[in-house]
Amino acid sequence: MHKQTDIYISKGNAFSDLASIACRIAEKAIAANQTILFVCESDIDAKSLDELLWSYRDSSFLPHQQSVSPSPSYPIAIASSQGANDPSFKATDTNICVYLGPTKLAEEPQMKRRMFIVRNDQKQLESARALFKQLKSNGEDINTHDLRR
Repeated sequence: MHKQTDIYISKGNAFSDLASIACRIAEKAIAANQTILFVCESDIDAKSLDELLWSYRDSSFLPHQQSVSPSPSYPIAIASSQGANDPSFKATDTNICVYLGPTKLAEEPQMKRRMFIVRNDQKQLESARALFKQLKSNGEDINTHDLRR
């Protein structure tokens, strides 16, 4: 089964640029009754996203927790790919998996949709291009969203 894959290129190169896009995605996912797993590149980024989701907008509530598993009470989970190196790391199935960076987990959970949000810097853009080529060679359909324009 082919999952839908989207790559978003952020306008800026700070983590806050990625996190802002992630919050908009979370808001849409919650409105559509979807579960979502965010995978950050570091524990520090995971903590920053956690803090931003609590304060994102006064008009939206984005129930989440730092975990590898969304749940009925917390449909948004935030994990760090640093933790993914732990042999006990096992992400559970989710509707949407969003990577804040161009690196995917070696063992991905079952999902309907996968997204990558990458920074507008040379290193991440090169990694995103390599990822695009790899996924395309595996026969995946990929949508690219260039937010720099």
